[in-house]
Amino acid sequence: MKRLWASDELIEHWTLLPADLALLANKAGATRLGFAILLKAFQCDARFPEHKGEVPGAVVACLAEQVGVPTNAWLAYDWRGRASEYHRAQIREALGFRPATVEDAEGLARWLAAEVAPREGRPDQLQAAAYAHCRALQIEPPAVLAGWHIRARVPRQIMARRGLVRSRRPAYRVVDRAEAGRQWGR
Repeated sequence: MKRLWASDELIEHWTLLPADLALLANKAGATRLGFAILLKAFQCDARFPEHKGEVPGAVVACLAEQVGVPTNAWLAYDWRGRASEYHRAQIREALGFRPATVEDAEGLARWLAAEVAPREGRPDQLQAAAYAHCRALQIEPPAVLAGWHIRARVPRQIMARRGLVRSRRPAYRVVDRAEAGRQWGR
């Protein structure tokens, strides 16, 4: 998620519209603010933030003011609980998205390897293409797209044939999770 937002950008991307407010109607306090943040983040990026720290303070303040909740309520929002899971499901349904399945993740890996990897080898480029592809299909991106784990979903053999595996530059290598654990001492 973008870290720095100008005032006009905050207004353009983070203003709650009447339909958004209707979804917030039965929520209060930290739950209201948390839902608003998840909703607008998903509308903006077609994905949910990976952790609370990913949401810039200016965004939290902007939404807190709109929903009439103190900014620090964001810290009290149950990020990984049942309520948050329910909120994510409500948001996906309201926006016409569905969660990714194992088949979706495998299909995405094949698509990345065949269509994107031959011309875009950097992990950040693969990740951006994967997010855009999921958005076009109205699928919530699989969790494996978070951070550098994008490389774990693109088949190593296909990437190696295309010359995208570089043994001397680990930041650009395609690794599976087991190998990543050994490589980084986990």
